[in-house]
Amino acid sequence: MQLDVYCRCADGAAHVCLGPALPVFVASVGKSLTAAGVLLLAEGGHVRLEDDVTGYYPALRPLLSGVRILHLLQHTSGLGDYAEVFDDGVVPDEATNAQLVSLLAERGRLSHPAGAAHRYSNLGYVLLAGIIEQVSGQRYGEFMHARILGPLGMRDTFVVDDSDFETHHRAASYARQVDGGAAKTCVWRVVGPGGFWSTARDLSAWDRGLWGGKLLCGHSLESMFTGGMTTNGQRVGYGLGWFVGGYNGRSCAWLTGRRDYFTSSLMHFMGEDMTVIVLSNTADIVAWRLAGRISDLIGNSPPS
Repeated sequence: MQLDVYCRCADGAAHVCLGPALPVFVASVGKSLTAAGVLLLAEGGHVRLEDDVTGYYPALRPLLSGVRILHLLQHTSGLGDYAEVFDDGVVPDEATNAQLVSLLAERGRLSHPAGAAHRYSNLGYVLLAGIIEQVSGQRYGEFMHARILGPLGMRDTFVVDDSDFETHHRAASYARQVDGGAAKTCVWRVVGPGGFWSTARDLSAWDRGLWGGKLLCGHSLESMFTGGMTTNGQRVGYGLGWFVGGYNGRSCAWLTGRRDYFTSSLMHFMGEDMTVIVLSNTADIVAWRLAGRISDLIGNSPPS
């Protein structure tokens, strides 16, 4: 069973309502697709999760020596987030993946040795996107369309590095203001940690295809939803691109995203045949909170 929850207005100026075919920016929900892309390359023998990252990024020696691809996937590399390379922690909208990698080489530092702790890092997924491009010989978006979006029929999903990005219809986002409201245009172009515009219908196809074994083999799928372990034996509630664990006593894997007033959430309850997808284009609604409330209402019982 799946519930899709939409905010009402996609573009107030044009009087457009948000519908099942109009994409919104899903931000960090895209990490799950990046992780799947890496696993597809691993299944083909093109990369190994134990590969040293500096084999792909010589300029990041000695900073990342000993950091493996698996560490990047599980956020245990020791890399912090954007505050590590930008003094104010804010990444300019016009930033590119290549610029972030260059800044990381100039200013980067690790908060802990690789594998010693879990620390969420968008920068780690920037590096994973670069590995996908180096190994496949394709732009990140081209690879994703060819190996994931196309095969799963995700027709209304696109990537911000697509050559025809500007021609895609997409939702605007809003924040309530004293004088009525303010729209914000999301122009974020970094891929890997996010970079996808999608719909609840397409994310449903992603969910069904992934869990239905249409994309990855059983071993890869199991590893994606198995939490990691630090070098000191502490369990990590993050698999490969997904948070994993329990929610109110139920086994669950989930994703959340947020940027420029867009928020998104996908919660998959293992063994219950239930996924809740919430996409919001307004700062008034926090998608993951609403997703949690919906899942609590439904529980293990189908709707009447």
